[in-house]
Amino acid sequence: MKILVITNYYPPHYIGGYEIGCKEAVEGLKKRGHQVNVLTSNYRIKYYTKEDDEQNICRMLKFQITEKTRGLGIFFDLYLIEIFNHIVLKFTLNKFKPDIVYIWNFSGLSASLLFKVQKLGIPLFYFIFDFWLSNWKQDRWYSILDFPMTGFKGKLRELIAYPLLKNTGFYLNSSCLNLGKNIQFASHFLKSKSLEVGQSVEESTVISWGLNLSNYPYKDCIDGSSKLLYVGQVMRHKGVHTVVEALKILVNKKNYPFISLTIAGGFGDSEYESFLKGLVSSLGLDENVHFLGFVDRKELISIYHTHDILVFPSIWDEPFGITLLEGMASGIPLVSTDNGGSKEILRDGFNSLVFPKGNHYKCAEKIYQLINDANLSEKIRRNAREWVKEKFALSATLDNIESHLTNFLVDSPCKSS
Repeated sequence: MKILVITNYYPPHYIGGYEIGCKEAVEGLKKRGHQVNVLTSNYRIKYYTKEDDEQNICRMLKFQITEKTRGLGIFFDLYLIEIFNHIVLKFTLNKFKPDIVYIWNFSGLSASLLFKVQKLGIPLFYFIFDFWLSNWKQDRWYSILDFPMTGFKGKLRELIAYPLLKNTGFYLNSSCLNLGKNIQFASHFLKSKSLEVGQSVEESTVISWGLNLSNYPYKDCIDGSSKLLYVGQVMRHKGVHTVVEALKILVNKKNYPFISLTIAGGFGDSEYESFLKGLVSSLGLDENVHFLGFVDRKELISIYHTHDILVFPSIWDEPFGITLLEGMASGIPLVSTDNGGSKEILRDGFNSLVFPKGNHYKCAEKIYQLINDANLSEKIRRNAREWVKEKFALSATLDNIESHLTNFLVDSPCKSS
């Protein structure tokens, strides 16, 4: 198959785990003999590299403007971005001539590009790793077109803008995306969120993401229990403050003055950075908490191996949980919340210890359990490794992806609308 993957971010320029998954899917499909090209955004791009050319990666798509205003000025700014992105899409499609277009994440990009692919009659398939599909109507271009407008501006939009946009393929309405069997969700939870907003995805498939265990050597033993680790984006909804507050309990009430917490991940916003660092200082934990900042994925293996307990205190509904799988595969016992898709990975007392979101007392209690019960710690980390091996192998994920893409292409050819 000739597969064109379109996504908003692509390594080495990425934010979270799904971009890593996208790259693994691309490389895995290439190894299976498929031709795969990638079209992505110009995020963090200063110049084009020979490596991108060799790997058939085009980093030219522009993100939408994030301003919330809806005046004519913002309309034309967005319109110019639409024109540019549609030119890039058309050029890419004409040059590569894919058998199928495989969409990963479109947050920040206009859904009109998807509508254009549909109109051209090219089979369109989706792998959904977060909430962008269930929230796609937050698309800036769609919100401008759908926003109620009366008077002269409303008449102008109705008589001139709408006909123009329909002719150019930039027009969007609430039913423009054809959804159904052409969707793979990373979790049952994500599928349920799309069903909740009325999307017709009953016949879609759930394909849990997996890991290549050879990339995650198992830690032979836990040398101690004094080094805690958090891995991920450092943002309020990730609940990092919960484990900081739990650390204070362990230092004072549980009498572990030398216990430490390493935070491996970049801050998502300056406000939360100020809050979290202020919290650390106010609790007297400056000597106990270490901020590593953004860490390359290759460095994470050694970081997992130099720590004793992985804590994942997320307070939002996680779409899935690649960090959980990585820690479990690496042999570091896990203390975590189980919101959203995380619940499909974790089994309390078997492959992890689970605590309620936002509850730093329970978080401290679960960490304390592992510190004081070596047998429990050993049982959990060994069960976790086997759990990942049995249920979350990358080879099985790629088998499912390849099979569904092939069957969709053969049995459900897309027709021009």
